[in-house]
Amino acid sequence: MPRTGSGPMTTIAIDLNDAGIVAVGRDGRLESGDRLVPGYAAVDDGAPVFGAQAYRRLRLTPRAIHRFFWHEMSAAPMALVAGPFSTSVDLVHAHLKSLWQRWSAGVDAVILVVPANWSNNQLGLLLGIAEELGMPVIGLVDRAVAATRCRYGVDTLWHIDLSLHDATVTRLGQEGACAVVDRQTIDGIGAERLRRAGVEYIAAQFLTRTRFDPLHDATTEQALYDGFDAWMSALQREPAVTVTLEQGGDKYAVDVERDGLARVLADSCEPIWQHMRGRMPVDAQAVIQVSDRFAGLPGLVAALDRLPRVKTYILEPDAAARGALARAGEFQSSADGVPLKTSLRWDRADVEVTVARPASPATAGAPTHILYGERVYRIGSRALSVGADLAPGEYGICLAAGVGGVSRRHCQIEAGPEGLQLIDHSRFGTRLNGHVIERSATLQAGDVIGIGTPPVELRVVAEAAAPERDDGA
Repeated sequence: MPRTGSGPMTTIAIDLNDAGIVAVGRDGRLESGDRLVPGYAAVDDGAPVFGAQAYRRLRLTPRAIHRFFWHEMSAAPMALVAGPFSTSVDLVHAHLKSLWQRWSAGVDAVILVVPANWSNNQLGLLLGIAEELGMPVIGLVDRAVAATRCRYGVDTLWHIDLSLHDATVTRLGQEGACAVVDRQTIDGIGAERLRRAGVEYIAAQFLTRTRFDPLHDATTEQALYDGFDAWMSALQREPAVTVTLEQGGDKYAVDVERDGLARVLADSCEPIWQHMRGRMPVDAQAVIQVSDRFAGLPGLVAALDRLPRVKTYILEPDAAARGALARAGEFQSSADGVPLKTSLRWDRADVEVTVARPASPATAGAPTHILYGERVYRIGSRALSVGADLAPGEYGICLAAGVGGVSRRHCQIEAGPEGLQLIDHSRFGTRLNGHVIERSATLQAGDVIGIGTPPVELRVVAEAAAPERDDGA
């Protein structure tokens, strides 16, 4: 428990994001250097090593590296035992113990910033570990809430962050305080997968240009992982970076261009973009906050900026831990236990936001028709209605009576100032590329609209104009 003496308390905040655990005190990050502590573990002769030390063996001894223990934290036996550690919570305990030994000197109170998708059982395990370690925890706080310190003058506020193995998209309320409204965890699209996609792209450049395959050898593959963060940092400033590898006395070098890598990384995040498209009504403006670890990967912020009626803000490094510490006065443990905060008051001034109106869609490639079965429906001055019971003579698609989850007038597709728009009128929901939309969404050629259960699919297509003939005919 925190001390009760008369002197000022020393409080720190620890962000338990396994993509990079960090502790922050009143003077900033407790450890110098840019590298955070990733959630990797290895065991040598019964002794565990964690963080960067384990990460440097990731491709050298991949079967000996444990990387899901924070993500899965559980008392259930692990499929692969790590020396004396038989459960993932055992590894979490050992990792947190090693960190606390480095950070605990003079600390009277700790705020833990926790992942959004942890269950109550996992939070209970965490508090049990903290108590056993003598960690004076005074509060737990949701990461997105902790990172958000000001109110924005828009309809909706979103927060996107990456952990090691997933991405979390959180919608935050702004009435009176910052509070979680809803969220979506997108499994499999985390910092590790994106790093892997980037490493494979760089390796492909070596193979194409030099015929040297760095993924064929564990040492050079590990070298790609070791250098990845530094190269990404360089690509924030320069359009290309030279990557040099050495094997058997030979040196190989390639120039990795930011634009090519950005396309690969943005493509890897396609489920995030599709989720956001479905949550952006055509009549609303939004701010999307992203962590610096998300923004540090080329192409990701640019992909968000292409969403209509959106302005993206990049948060400062260690934003969640700094935001929790700045509002430490809102945390107070009691006999009832340690509370989990899913809302906090603002501690910075409001930000007025101007969201640019999207330009009118270009004619070439703009969606023009809806394809259903073997028929296409042009969207012009008349809206296309879709449902189970349309009015006589109404322009639309009447779905078969046997399809479940379809309202009489389920949705409409109409032309708007930014192109075709999908408007949901149902009580069952309408899906865009597999994601339920919120009231409305802007359509693009290639989109798939899903209605009912099992879903009936309508495809959004663009009309292709024949090129003019050179002979004037």
